[in-house]
Amino acid sequence: MQAENLAGIRERPTVRSHSKSSSGRPPIPKETIHCRECNKETPKTSKTRAYCSQVCYRAYMAKRFDRHIANPQEISLIQGYDEFLDQDELECIIEGCTWVGKHLSLHINLAHGIQASEVKRAAGFSLSSGIVAKPLAESLRQRELVGVAKNPNTIGLELARLAIKNKPKKYRSKETNEHLLKTRSLMIEGPVRTCLHCGIDFRQSTRFGKTLYCTKECRAAKYAAIDQKKPKKKRERQLNGTFKWV
Repeated sequence: MQAENLAGIRERPTVRSHSKSSSGRPPIPKETIHCRECNKETPKTSKTRAYCSQVCYRAYMAKRFDRHIANPQEISLIQGYDEFLDQDELECIIEGCTWVGKHLSLHINLAHGIQASEVKRAAGFSLSSGIVAKPLAESLRQRELVGVAKNPNTIGLELARLAIKNKPKKYRSKETNEHLLKTRSLMIEGPVRTCLHCGIDFRQSTRFGKTLYCTKECRAAKYAAIDQKKPKKKRERQLNGTFKWV
């Protein structure tokens, strides 16, 4: 039976596909591109290909993204964030770069290939802070509002703000820590309290909360005295072999 089926398959006429060349039309020429690195003309194999080889791709990326993208320790930390952004011109914070201008985050992205969010994390800026000089920040603030920014009650704008607000953040910037320290230093001193252990009057460092002890030593001594006053429990063995605390 199997031999008959094979014989029938062999006897079937072969159906030839009509190629474009057999119809008399000339074949469609393949699309070619020029490599971004070596400018060599090469056939395009996919929509996103722009390089003739992996070697040219690596060479192009090595020139576009310099060594600073993989070497964050060469990005200087800012000593005073408010003082740094309050200048008329900003200096590049990447070691070896002598650029001076008004839009630092744009320069770092174009010249060094580092995104604004990445350089903010590396340098300690808040993600919502613009790394621009004071004159540029003022001009951007005074420009005319367009699009959804015209109407603050826009549903899309509110949804975007809500999504940003609810997005979990695992990053706390050094700029935020600096602002907290400055705000705390400008606060009014707290009220006068009486230590519960030594009875000395002391002034609370802030007006928030209620400090009960003047020092950590007084607090530890008070807790130790409380522990000594508590009766210590002992355990006794019962007739059935179990223990009971008395």
